[in-house]
Amino acid sequence: MARKLQEILLVYILENNFIVPKDRMFEVYLNIIEWGPNVYGIGEASQFYFKKKPIDLTLSECLYLASIIPRPKDFMWRFNSDGTSKPWIERSYRFLTNLMLARQVIMPEDTIGLTPHVNITGLAKKYIYKNDTNVVDTIKPEDDFFDINEQLEPIAN
Repeated sequence: MARKLQEILLVYILENNFIVPKDRMFEVYLNIIEWGPNVYGIGEASQFYFKKKPIDLTLSECLYLASIIPRPKDFMWRFNSDGTSKPWIERSYRFLTNLMLARQVIMPEDTIGLTPHVNITGLAKKYIYKNDTNVVDTIKPEDDFFDINEQLEPIAN
């Protein structure tokens, strides 16, 4: 909480004294905030999630990154166990897209083919739980591999 108050005060001073333009403050902000577990700055974030430079991100990938800013360490809960985005992510994308359209940051033609589904290709992928797809080594509860009453032989030293 104290850090947020410091940020608010700093931004107020910088903005009202015309020391730094808003665009520059936003750029600095994007380059210092946390984007995930030990991931700071947009450059690290774009590599961590997508193995790309920030300039190469798609609009969908940018929207994904914008949506995780409030809770960057919880990014993995946005995905189903098969790696696809959860249904509520679409609402977040729609909100952000409409906001950007209203502020004329993007044009309607920029949203053609826009999808809330992103393909995490960077190191972040290892944080997303996947189902076990190897049936051979999966033990099912109904499998009876041993008798609970069976006596085990002592291990020789």
